[in-house]
Amino acid sequence: MSSTDLDFVEDPLTFQEVLDVLVELDDITPHMNENTPTITGTKLGLVIERLLGVVPGSNASLFFYKGRVLGHGEDGGLTTSEESDVSQAPIFFKFMLDSRLASMEDILALQKTVTVTALVSNFGASDVLSPGHLEAVERLERSLNAFASREILDRLRFKGRTLAHYDFELIEQNIQATHNLTLDVSCEFFVARAKALIAANNPSGRCGSELRT
Repeated sequence: MSSTDLDFVEDPLTFQEVLDVLVELDDITPHMNENTPTITGTKLGLVIERLLGVVPGSNASLFFYKGRVLGHGEDGGLTTSEESDVSQAPIFFKFMLDSRLASMEDILALQKTVTVTALVSNFGASDVLSPGHLEAVERLERSLNAFASREILDRLRFKGRTLAHYDFELIEQNIQATHNLTLDVSCEFFVARAKALIAANNPSGRCGSELRT
């Protein structure tokens, strides 16, 4: 797509901010070149690419919504709805990192904690979003919140008690969107002296038979 075509596409559109997500990571700016992809940036890019595609000729700064996922194709992969693309106007997104317009290259090179802001397209000056727009925004927000939660959980595994209370609140808010399953498994330890199993959560550290002797 040429710059003229891109201008033609964007001319009737307005963009409005629809969501903000804080992505937290340790500042690695002193150790990396500015445009070098990072692990966190690459993972964030993959999350975005599941829902959005880069518009050719936009310097990777304009994204289009791919549509709803219908199910699995013959090859086992997920297929998207082609019908949704022709039954409604195309939906475009832009991203900002700390209030600055960002390209996919900027996202891939994420090197420090940033606020990721998504802007969605609309025709004219109306602030009212269509059901299709609202669906796209909701799916993107769920995906980005889940990503931010997973990143905090990764930090939790390595930093433990150094995390702030705010971090735990954010995890609790978004944990359902991470698609993790919780399984409770009882744990017991065998004590040779008592010839019995002791529950791991026994506060005394001894089984009942020991307490009675």
